[in-house]
Amino acid sequence: MKNNAVTGIIAVSVILFLLSLFSSPVKFALAIVPSIDLSLAYRLLLYGFMHDGWMHLIMNMLALFFIAKPVENILGTKSFLKLYLISVYFSGIITVLISFLIPHTSAVVVGASGALCSILFVFWRMNPDARLLLFFVIPVNIRTAMIGLIAFDIVCMVSPLFKTGLAHSTHLGGYLCGWLYIAHSERIAIFFASFSRMLDERRARREQSRREDRKRIFIEEVDPILKKISENGIDSISDIEKAILKRAGKLK
Repeated sequence: MKNNAVTGIIAVSVILFLLSLFSSPVKFALAIVPSIDLSLAYRLLLYGFMHDGWMHLIMNMLALFFIAKPVENILGTKSFLKLYLISVYFSGIITVLISFLIPHTSAVVVGASGALCSILFVFWRMNPDARLLLFFVIPVNIRTAMIGLIAFDIVCMVSPLFKTGLAHSTHLGGYLCGWLYIAHSERIAIFFASFSRMLDERRARREQSRREDRKRIFIEEVDPILKKISENGIDSISDIEKAILKRAGKLK
């Protein structure tokens, strides 16, 4: 398997990080901040590809490389990419909502950890007997690791006493997205198939409407030209009028 999606995600993340080194405003322009404005729509997606420091980038990309590759192999590149992007967006929305419900969680948020938590949850349900290297060192059963990580994120999010510097609400949004995917993947697939068909039908109707409008316009232009020919002969029309007749003939 080529793991095109994982490779692409890593490449985009590295490029954006390098750009942020030369222009620090790039990071803050793409980060989630506890506010709602017109830029939130794109920041809810792009924050997942921006990282705060080399260690943050390296840890997330290593986790993505080892955890996401087998998930992409099972789901296929297209389905995996959809899941990943939806996870980024969903965990971002949860982050913003929780920042208003629990004010002490408000912070500038960047990084792929929300999507990684979603992919990790999916990996767990696909491989319930797998073992993980916690912190890339400690071998632990994936079920134990997941329960511990989710409990840790809940406690740290709810209590203002824990100042870990981690986006716990974003992590929990990722776990929730992963659970929704596993629990309702068939319904989600049906929804997206229906949504795609609706868009295709809408595009087809728009294209048909445009064709009809073009044809109507040409017919309206053709009638005076034909009248001119009947009264004065073919030599009386200009080259432009001849081109209009030629194009109108193709529309029939």
